[in-house]
Amino acid sequence: MTALIESALAHNGVACVDKLVQLAQISGCIDVQCEFKGTWCVAQPALQHTAVLHIVVAGCGYVQLQGEKDFRYLCTGDVIFFPRAAAHRLSSSPKVQAMSPISQQQQGAMTIKRTGDSGEVLQFFCAHFRYTPQSLLFQNLPAMLKISLPSDHLSPLLKLLQNEVARPKPSSVVIDSLSMVLLIDLLRHYLNNEPQGVTHFLLGLQDARLSPVLNAILQDPSQKWTVEAMLPLAKLSRAQFMRLFKQHLNESPHAFVLRIRLAYGASLLRQTADSVLSIALQAGFRSETHFIQAFKAQYAITPSRYRHH
Repeated sequence: MTALIESALAHNGVACVDKLVQLAQISGCIDVQCEFKGTWCVAQPALQHTAVLHIVVAGCGYVQLQGEKDFRYLCTGDVIFFPRAAAHRLSSSPKVQAMSPISQQQQGAMTIKRTGDSGEVLQFFCAHFRYTPQSLLFQNLPAMLKISLPSDHLSPLLKLLQNEVARPKPSSVVIDSLSMVLLIDLLRHYLNNEPQGVTHFLLGLQDARLSPVLNAILQDPSQKWTVEAMLPLAKLSRAQFMRLFKQHLNESPHAFVLRIRLAYGASLLRQTADSVLSIALQAGFRSETHFIQAFKAQYAITPSRYRHH
């Protein structure tokens, strides 16, 4: 899994999705299988700190993001991704307005949802991923992405998933692992091939002058990242660098470094048993007191409480 994550994003020579995933503290899985027949319409409410993924395995339908007039056509092989779980609805036709009753049953860790009993069918899997609210990865993606992954990427994953779900006792470990692989593959494909609508940090990663700086900070936030230390990587004058940084990231280099250090510290709090002092030093803070003050200002909670929250 580590090798897959490490190779998942390579835009302009930058490979940092492993760090973005680590800092986002992502957890989740493919947990719903849907089979909707005939004429139908279902709604998905907005969720906090959650990403939602729909993978169409058969049939066709439509998706509409709440607040938008346009409907997007869905067919076999499409993947619809809502990085911030925006409210949306799925339907057999844009003309269908009434919500359909849904029956559901539990099959291991998978919930099976059905509506209708005849007619054309749309079959898809749904995944839900929880992440920290401060995630740079999910904050800077569009509200909805519609992606058609190459069949040589998607088909093997779906076959493994369908085979696992069909077992009498599906393994949640296998499903969780396949979910993460699918998420990484989707992000890799989108950011490398069609990154429309990305903002701030992800936009900065696409800039050949800023990407070496941002990647270096992500890889080692504990370094003494003064503006003077960043300039050789960007190969810009100080004035040019500050203007470009503000334009793309909408914050100062100092504020960005602080945010990455805090996110790194937050991930260590959850993933290790290291002391708060040790984590503070690993994240590049001068003292435990400085780390606690900055952490509480950003997360509205002390590091110790965050660890057990």
